[in-house]
Amino acid sequence: MTDPTGERGWVVDSPAVGAGLQARPCGDRLRPAHPPGADDPFAVTLSGGGFRATLAGLGALRLVADIGALGQLRYCSSVSGGSIANAVTAVAWPELRRHGYTSAAFDELVIEPVVRRVSGRSLTASLVLGAWRTIGRGTRTELLARRLDEWFLHQAELAQLDPEVRWVISAANMITGVRFTFERDVVGDYTVGLAPTAGSRLKVSLAVAASAAPRILPFRAAA
Repeated sequence: MTDPTGERGWVVDSPAVGAGLQARPCGDRLRPAHPPGADDPFAVTLSGGGFRATLAGLGALRLVADIGALGQLRYCSSVSGGSIANAVTAVAWPELRRHGYTSAAFDELVIEPVVRRVSGRSLTASLVLGAWRTIGRGTRTELLARRLDEWFLHQAELAQLDPEVRWVISAANMITGVRFTFERDVVGDYTVGLAPTAGSRLKVSLAVAASAAPRILPFRAAA
């Protein structure tokens, strides 16, 4: 593909191009850590679609538990509503391991808390009632993150997630038009580069909110 200057190069079809910013692979060498090996490793990807996707994702992970393979899970990737299922599972993972990755443990530690919250209160109504928090510097993403912490994620930080699984929460970088990743070790994308999460205090809830929200401000999130 030819860029506006006539040079050969990689250009994405995104708002960045219209603004005169040409997005290129950054070429940095920072990469997320690989999870430890497993005899028969599993990878699960969870799609978007609101709380329907959350519940469908929980059902898929419950099936993995049912066949006795939850302890073999090494990669779990998600977007939008599926990221809630991903994050709740990630936060509960040490307890799931302590209980032997059983279906009963998955029900108790992951599914039941989510179903109880979703069936008992409206997240939409909660966000509407808290909309005043977006006045000034607050954002809708931060408001959603606050509710996710109160309901499911308990202030957990990305850097604290269990390293046994590579937890991948995907969002969109609206500046470059490419996928923005939140993981235990790194955040970023292949145009702006990756930044380590160590010492960042970046919360899992913000990653999930950015994945589920219609837009993301990645530079603020990664700061």
